[in-house]
Amino acid sequence: MIVSMYFNTIKNFINLKIVCKKFNDNMKKFHFNPIPLTNKTFKHFPNIETLHLWKKHNENFGNGFIINIVEGDHEYYEEINKRKKVIRKKVFYEIIVWFEVDYVTVFKNSGLNIKFKNVIYTKNNTKVYGFKIPQCIGSLQDNCFSECKIISSIVIPPNIRSISSGCFYGCCNLGNIEISTNITSFGNYCFFGCEKLSNIVIPSSVTRIGEYYWLSFNLSSVTIPSSITSFSNKCFSKCSNLISIEISTSVIKFGYKCFNKCGSLSSVVIPSSVTFIGECCFSGCSSLKSVSVPYNITLISNKCFHKCRSLSSIVIPSNVIKIGDHCFCNCVGLSSVELPLIKTFGSYCFYKCISLSSVTIPSSVTLIDKKIVIIPQGVITLENCCFDGCSSLSNIVISTSVTSIGDKCFRGCNKLVSVTIPSSVMYVGDNCFSTLLLFKRVIKMKLLFLCDTITKMVFFNNKQNY
Repeated sequence: MIVSMYFNTIKNFINLKIVCKKFNDNMKKFHFNPIPLTNKTFKHFPNIETLHLWKKHNENFGNGFIINIVEGDHEYYEEINKRKKVIRKKVFYEIIVWFEVDYVTVFKNSGLNIKFKNVIYTKNNTKVYGFKIPQCIGSLQDNCFSECKIISSIVIPPNIRSISSGCFYGCCNLGNIEISTNITSFGNYCFFGCEKLSNIVIPSSVTRIGEYYWLSFNLSSVTIPSSITSFSNKCFSKCSNLISIEISTSVIKFGYKCFNKCGSLSSVVIPSSVTFIGECCFSGCSSLKSVSVPYNITLISNKCFHKCRSLSSIVIPSNVIKIGDHCFCNCVGLSSVELPLIKTFGSYCFYKCISLSSVTIPSSVTLIDKKIVIIPQGVITLENCCFDGCSSLSNIVISTSVTSIGDKCFRGCNKLVSVTIPSSVMYVGDNCFSTLLLFKRVIKMKLLFLCDTITKMVFFNNKQNY
């Protein structure tokens, strides 16, 4: 009988009976149906007292009851057997219903010997029965309490395993919520716009937090339990009062715009378990002063720290081989960066980092993307071979703070068509521009106009010295 509990068709039960005589009475031992039955297969289970119904179309043998029917935006209630013919009527001690029904269905069938195991509380139910969630409820419909501005507190009963997408969306006066320790997941936009919620205790049973889980301007602190392994896209996006967050070592992934525009977040300790940080993860975190990038990270994604204006320094671990486009763009306070084994810099990587006075580009670099480079204000010297071999570089703008351009600085930049050299430049090193053709472009564009202090420029074209 234990083995046959895993059978899913009547054929499995019959074959067991055929292959071994000791299982002849196996189906007689069942006092409930282990599989859906029909009028033809019912005879194989003669001692059934409890009938299980897994789907609406399962045969109920004349034991009808009221169910809710949803067709698009239209919802109505009717007798489950209204559209089918009852061939055989059977009486059961109990009927267990496993398919989803709403709370009105439970209420309408309250006098019958039926247990509903999958009861959902819908937005329409809240209009009739209020905002106190009945104990029999197993789940909440998407947007169940959305835009309910009169809710100030709510208790989630223990039967509920998940809070659906948009469940409390726009509940602007919700200030307190008690969450059962049986909750396993929060849907997308779950607490989006719950402006009075300042903190929430996420139970250790939760394994998933949805996108835009919480947009609350008053949220100040969050503790992430060890059961969470990843943060979804935009998980805490625009939580402008979030000051601190404790992240467990079980987390391995930060999604797209995870902490985007968390303007009060001043520091983040990213645990060593994290292997991926999504694009724009900390973009717009204007108060972020310090962040530790774990050793397992190999890529710092596009716009990851974009507009982190208070970030003054960052240490990039040796495993990181690529820094994405606009990664530190507009980090106006960034003055120090350590780049150990980087191979690729994305376009506009350090654009408008006006406090950055020194960057050492390691010998491991194979690509500085894309074709345009703008040297920010504050850089004084372009060292020897700074852009040597950047064969795709087509445009470069040098800020007025630069006074010296080193030897072979633009050697091999054969596609360079535009160079803006300011009048502040006092020295251009030997072999700075590698070919006569490139030098003619520089002269033709009058890019050395008013550079009165330049006394020497040496160019090499194969064997000739110009």
